[in-house]
Amino acid sequence: MIGEKKYGRVCIVDTVQTLFLYLLISSEEEVLSTFFFVSEGIPAPIRQHLSHYFIPRKKRNRFFKALFLIRLRLIAPFRWRFLNQAELYGHDHLTYSSAIISNRKITVIEDGFINYISQTKKHKKTDVFGRFLFGGSFMRPFGDHNLTKKIILTKDLVTPFLEGKELCVISIQNLYQDAPQGKKDLILKIFNISREELNLLKQRDKILFTQAFEADQIITEEEKIVLYRNILKKYNQEEVIIKTHPREKTNYKELFPDVLVFDKIVPSELLLVMGLNIKKAITICSTAVASLSCDIDWYGTSIHPSIFKKYGEINLEDFRKKI
Repeated sequence: MIGEKKYGRVCIVDTVQTLFLYLLISSEEEVLSTFFFVSEGIPAPIRQHLSHYFIPRKKRNRFFKALFLIRLRLIAPFRWRFLNQAELYGHDHLTYSSAIISNRKITVIEDGFINYISQTKKHKKTDVFGRFLFGGSFMRPFGDHNLTKKIILTKDLVTPFLEGKELCVISIQNLYQDAPQGKKDLILKIFNISREELNLLKQRDKILFTQAFEADQIITEEEKIVLYRNILKKYNQEEVIIKTHPREKTNYKELFPDVLVFDKIVPSELLLVMGLNIKKAITICSTAVASLSCDIDWYGTSIHPSIFKKYGEINLEDFRKKI
């Protein structure tokens, strides 16, 4: 039975980026002794490599969502008895996070730029009842509560929201490079990257991050293809990797046979620390490139009137300043 096994750690996670950070700050043994509470933001091909996990299913109806959370809060200490002793890591802002955390301490792990932005807001009277029922992290996301043990960040950027909190700023590059080979192999296995695939990726030095403009109904599929076709004309396609967006259905392999298409869902940071020879990142306006140190060709929202209408004028440096 799940509840009878003991796990030294629990990780609550919704994104591959945060999962990657958790793997970096943990030893191979700690990863293997972790129980994961994951959402569908962690794709099935990745979940299958996590030894132990549970998926709290989404409830669309607010009434059934409330019932589900109350039930989860009540049964969690009995179904997963190890929660009482295990160290908690990950996301405290998910719908079900507070039901798992209850009144236990948690080390919060960065979930992108939002961790650096003030979360100040007016709290409703029902929040007081919610904290009584679910614990101190209820409606206090990103470490804005007294259950926060520490916050793991990737940027040495102390904004007013983070002042007074215990912070640990990590270097993704250093942690990965200094990791033993067994841990590196485990990370590659979890993200479904084979040695053969890694060797192919290492032969290319440019990477294009595409975006799901058609899925968001900003432009049509045909318009998007024209944009990327015009962009790729400027490069030797035999030197380019296309890193697709998770929500895209576009058949880039058929459209651009000379380009190496990488359509697995992995954090962009992993691509740049596992030995790839990336000298240039290319994008229209993907946030995936914001933290990269290589040269960046940023085409911007003005590339298409509908994209500009949706997002307004965004240039790379202005975007970086927002964090």
